[in-house]
Amino acid sequence: MRIGIHIGDVVHRGGDVYGDGGNIASRIEPLAGAGGICISMDVERQIRSAIEVSLVKLAPAELKNISVPMDLFRIVLPWEQRRPAPQNQQQRGPTRRSVLLLGAALLMVMLGLAVYFVVDSRSRKSAQAPSRTGVDRSSAVADRHRIAVLPLDNISPDPNDAYFADGMTEEIISTLANVRGLEVIARTSVMQYKATTKNVAQIGRELNVGTVLEGSVRKAGNQLRITIQLIDVVTQGHVLSRDFNRELKDVFAIQAEVAQQVAEALKVTLGAAEQQQLARKPTENLEAYGLYLLARQQFSQFTPAGFTNSLAYLRRAIELEPNFALAHAWTLHGYTALANFGFRRPLDVRSQATAAAETTLRLDSQLAELHSGLGAFALTFTWDWDEAGRELRRALALKPNDRDAHELYGFYLLAMGRLREGATELQRAIELDPLSHNTIVNLGLTSIYLRDYAGGIEHCRRALRLKPDFDLAHVPIVLGLIQQEKYAEAVAEVNQAAQRDTDPFLLSVLGYAYAAWGKRNEALGVLEKVQGLAQKLPFVPPSQEARIHLALGDKDTALRLLDRACDERDFQFTMLRFEPPFDRLRGDPRFVELLRKAGLPTE
Repeated sequence: MRIGIHIGDVVHRGGDVYGDGGNIASRIEPLAGAGGICISMDVERQIRSAIEVSLVKLAPAELKNISVPMDLFRIVLPWEQRRPAPQNQQQRGPTRRSVLLLGAALLMVMLGLAVYFVVDSRSRKSAQAPSRTGVDRSSAVADRHRIAVLPLDNISPDPNDAYFADGMTEEIISTLANVRGLEVIARTSVMQYKATTKNVAQIGRELNVGTVLEGSVRKAGNQLRITIQLIDVVTQGHVLSRDFNRELKDVFAIQAEVAQQVAEALKVTLGAAEQQQLARKPTENLEAYGLYLLARQQFSQFTPAGFTNSLAYLRRAIELEPNFALAHAWTLHGYTALANFGFRRPLDVRSQATAAAETTLRLDSQLAELHSGLGAFALTFTWDWDEAGRELRRALALKPNDRDAHELYGFYLLAMGRLREGATELQRAIELDPLSHNTIVNLGLTSIYLRDYAGGIEHCRRALRLKPDFDLAHVPIVLGLIQQEKYAEAVAEVNQAAQRDTDPFLLSVLGYAYAAWGKRNEALGVLEKVQGLAQKLPFVPPSQEARIHLALGDKDTALRLLDRACDERDFQFTMLRFEPPFDRLRGDPRFVELLRKAGLPTE
């Protein structure tokens, strides 16, 4: 136990204490040492003539977020009296009785404060009527610069314009993400609060944000009205409230103004590069821009149909505006995602992705979405690992709040065998997108790679609580249960998935579970299903069939399939070497040669 004591003004609100007094005390406490008491110079002045006590003046130390110089003292406790004082510390000393008196006094003060806060909190609760907004002021305080943009309400006459309101939400998020002094929650998490009945305090607590931006969009003909309110989660006060009544063609100027005014309200200084970035207009063609918004809405579903529909909208947008760089950049992301998720054979869509990359590079080489797309391209199609790392770092330099770039960079680190760094990067993506079930599953799979089976399973259980029909969350759970020798539970886990008979990833881990359980005939039956899917689906990653063969002890066939996976740029190949069933290939010269062929580390 350590105790830090300071005297200063504080504000007591909703059972919590705020103010510099509490901040300084919390910064002093770690300096006390185990079982010690550290006090500030203000406390020392109050007690120096009242109580005789031994104090040791500490060497100067910087206190985080405390700019004022401050002398600090350590109380010498009775059992320390006989220890010699360090030469660089000034000791003045006294009696055991005075130390005990001080301890008793401090204990009484702390008990008194505790009683006061409990009584005061209860009296306030009984005296105040419930808030009409249902505000819960007991939530922990998060950084005000950590902000969530809630889905803007669509109040347009045409309900079909809901996509436009959602698109504005995403575009404001993307625009604010360019501001380095802000930490902006990504679309996946905030869209879950569309039409929510939760109050700002609840949302702030769930997303761990200090500020929330909410508002509405009304589009009628060529007229546009956007209303925003920036709300402090703790006080529920409006930090900023604005109405924008403009023509539709001014939509990009509105987005820039929102970002500038939010930054100003939160006292964040915009640099020249950030101001230049905010002033950029993606296109002059508003019809093309509307199609782009529809494409982003479809992309966010992360399904084969979603990616395909997104690419169709982007093609139409590009037909209207061939120089629409952002549409070309997301075309690159769309084809890369189809291959990366295993929905299409990478070699079948590489040429389309290449064309989109080259066009975007020609139109706007400073676009953050271009560089994250080029990083994804290198991860998926060329396996040029140096290029992948370089482009993703460039994307993050341009847009530090880009959760997709953080996740892709995490994949790069995993492929390089830097598992713990990869896990940290995925955790960073989750901080920016706390309710992203897909990223949480990726973190769970990484935990399995690190042999933290319980942790990996828990991550994926959490993802399923967020999205119960996300079948791929069952895959890492099954891998973890098999390593815990819970074979029956592993099989039952797969059987919970709706797509258990049509998804090659689910079938692959089911076959592995049966093989590990010693049920060879059942494993062979699952293997036949995987091979049958290869005749029906556009692409079944060879690595998924290889997993079952390896579990059945057929290393030769597994290695032939992995060689094909390497040739076809099956992205799963880059990670499978970390899975427990592939441990049996470690040291096999044929497998080591495959890793070299892929340009991956062999250790």
